[in-house]
Amino acid sequence: MISDGLVVMNKNKITYLFPFSIVFFEIATYLANDMYLPGLPALMKDFQISQGVAQDTLLYWFLGSASMQLLIGPLSDRFGRRIVLLLGAVGYIFASFSCAITQDIFVFLVARFVQGCTVCAVVVAGYSAIHEHYAARIAIRIVAIMGSIVILAPAFGPILGAMVIAFAHWRLIFYILGGWGALSFILLVKAVPDTQTEKHALDLKVILRDYMKIATRKDFLVFTLPFCFMFLSLISWVVESPFLIIQRYQKSTMDYGLIQLAVFGCFMIGAQITGRLVQNWSPLRLIKMGIILGLLGAGLLVTFSILEYPLFSIVLSMMLCALGFAMTFGPLSRLAIESCQEPMGRRMAIFSSFMSFFGVFATMLIGAFENNSMHNLSIIISAGAILAFVFFFFLKKPDINLDNSPENIHVG
Repeated sequence: MISDGLVVMNKNKITYLFPFSIVFFEIATYLANDMYLPGLPALMKDFQISQGVAQDTLLYWFLGSASMQLLIGPLSDRFGRRIVLLLGAVGYIFASFSCAITQDIFVFLVARFVQGCTVCAVVVAGYSAIHEHYAARIAIRIVAIMGSIVILAPAFGPILGAMVIAFAHWRLIFYILGGWGALSFILLVKAVPDTQTEKHALDLKVILRDYMKIATRKDFLVFTLPFCFMFLSLISWVVESPFLIIQRYQKSTMDYGLIQLAVFGCFMIGAQITGRLVQNWSPLRLIKMGIILGLLGAGLLVTFSILEYPLFSIVLSMMLCALGFAMTFGPLSRLAIESCQEPMGRRMAIFSSFMSFFGVFATMLIGAFENNSMHNLSIIISAGAILAFVFFFFLKKPDINLDNSPENIHVG
């Protein structure tokens, strides 16, 4: 048992300050995308750029979020999760204020890339600490709760951004984000311990060998790929929906914010359902139910878009998708982690690299169909749901006992 005065290292006890400090910073990193989405049309005018370049400001964020995991994993295994999180917060603060003041689109894109890089610190170092800190079922519950809080970013981010834009310039959003990053840094300093009991040397040959083993392990992929395909569906909605709702459907930025609140509010509900059921239901049962609900929502989305039903029917379909996807994310991520024995930072680095790659791919895929078509968007979203269904239901899954896994036997 380890204590830093604030957090007691007990794998079977939920200590909320520790995960809250991580999720508070994680919300800031995702708000860097979601809060300024309503300002994309205004950003296009200010920088005098095309819609494609405006969407590149999202792409660069995803590229940043996909670029550092493989480096941060071994660094956090060697130097500790805490220091990596703190350095990530510093980088986020610097990048946010740079976005707020620059008049050069190139500098803005670079700052967006740096903002994306800071996500790696949260996802790799932060979630490694969570998985080390808690027993498996408790970790699934904590990750589900964290997911339901983090989703406040896409749920409330657009409406908050719309409120800022209604009374001030879009640049104020990035000043707010910089201040949020500063508060996150203070909270991380106070709340986050270093959860590791063993430091791993930075041996490039060993690191590459571990990465190859994890990335090619079938037991890892059978849980990771369904997660990533559903993540692709959600990111596709996030990237394209502001242009569809505001420009094609001629809705206000406030209407757009309320629509996102409805969609991601359902995600919050799905995550809460997982948190409540995981103690009595098997993770596989939760995943199956979630994928089926998501697939049903995607099917309705395609049908309604082809028949050109009103926008509210599209939103209802997407709400069902979000509800189902949320029920799977916590269990899938933990089962993927449990399928490996390599150092935790390296496991999370590969998992988050897969996730970020699919985020980048979703952004590029949407950019390839730059015609504000709900039909094209619905096809992409449904394809992600179908592929998640295929990979999970038709590949043989390993027998993982969450109540007797190595992560539960060894207490740091």
